[in-house]
Amino acid sequence: MSTLNPILNPRVIVIGVSGQVGFHLQAVLNHEAVFLDRAQINLNNIDLCIKSLDACLFQYSRSVRWLVLAAAYTQVDLAETFAEEALRVNGEAPGVLGLWAKKNNIKFIYYSTDYVFNGLGILPFKEEDAHEPINVYGKSKSMGEKQLVKSGCYGFCLRTSWVYSEHGKNFVKTILKLLKEREKPLTIIQDQVGAPTYALDLALATKFLIHKVDAVSLSKGQSYFLNNECFQTYHFTNQGEISWYDFACAIKAEALNLGLPINRDLDIQPIFSHQYKTAAQRPMNSRLSLKKWQNHFPEFPIQPWKQQLQKCMRLLCN
Repeated sequence: MSTLNPILNPRVIVIGVSGQVGFHLQAVLNHEAVFLDRAQINLNNIDLCIKSLDACLFQYSRSVRWLVLAAAYTQVDLAETFAEEALRVNGEAPGVLGLWAKKNNIKFIYYSTDYVFNGLGILPFKEEDAHEPINVYGKSKSMGEKQLVKSGCYGFCLRTSWVYSEHGKNFVKTILKLLKEREKPLTIIQDQVGAPTYALDLALATKFLIHKVDAVSLSKGQSYFLNNECFQTYHFTNQGEISWYDFACAIKAEALNLGLPINRDLDIQPIFSHQYKTAAQRPMNSRLSLKKWQNHFPEFPIQPWKQQLQKCMRLLCN
């Protein structure tokens, strides 16, 4: 079978290369992984997915130890209309892939979202808090998490929020585009609070987990998961919290600092959620507690959101 970067002994199979995280995984895993794109893996047809994975495993059976799922249905508003597809791609497919991984003794990394929670209150949600999604997208990702646990595969779920990158469609690039093209003031929601996450950091955290688990297995001759739960969930975002309005203001400030060609006189005005109607309800509180990651993996510190925004925007200048 064809792959995007044929290599001799990959330890990782990555599903999904066109999204923000998949884009950065190609850079950070590079010679350690084989990447399967949408033409090879379509999560709408899980039977064909399994056939493609079987073919890939046949080709690289001696080296592959991990499966990373970086593909998903991410159109939050469209999911309200196309609920069946969202639930099939985000909910059912991960469970089937988890069973495949379990059968072939391959560990799994899955990305999830703050949308599995109800978004109430002002405290950060912990990994063990009850799922109570308020829209179809959240329900589909919650279903995916539960199906993976049920599959019995070993691995990790990384829950994140507000992902952005210099690649693909995201809030940062949208605001920059509007700052260049718009004449009327921007109105941005001020009462939804969370943490931005630079997709590169999520990709680096993925590589860190893969290397850490494999190092334990090699040095101790036993599985990292021997005395731990099979499928472990961690929250991973950048450090800090901010509203969408404050995030937009920070993007404008950094654009001015970098000398980007934007309308410096364009106003950014705060509004409340009820003033901006969307098909899918959004959580008011997207805060995720990072204490579990920080306690378990102090050697991989979480970076401040503003610092990482600056890093991403500097790359956008190039």
